[in-house]
Amino acid sequence: MGNLSPGLAGPVQLELAKAVEQLPGDHGIPGGARFELKWDGFRAGAVCVAGEVRLWSRNGKDFTAKFHDIQAALATQVDVDCVLDGVI
Repeated sequence: MGNLSPGLAGPVQLELAKAVEQLPGDHGIPGGARFELKWDGFRAGAVCVAGEVRLWSRNGKDFTAKFHDIQAALATQVDVDCVLDGVI
């Protein structure tokens, strides 16, 4: 399991976006914040452990075989145990 806690073996629960009426002001979030537009795509989490990468949908479906090119790229470029959250 490497350096990740057992609860991060996957699938992992992803943080979901939510609509708001307005963005917080400059001092609305301690440390500041960045915002980006939401583009269409597949929300996914990548669990990277000891050179092995598994991709999961936000609904817990295994995306590893569906996006083999992304899995292979992460396996060669990510050299720490971690969980990544993003959009494919």
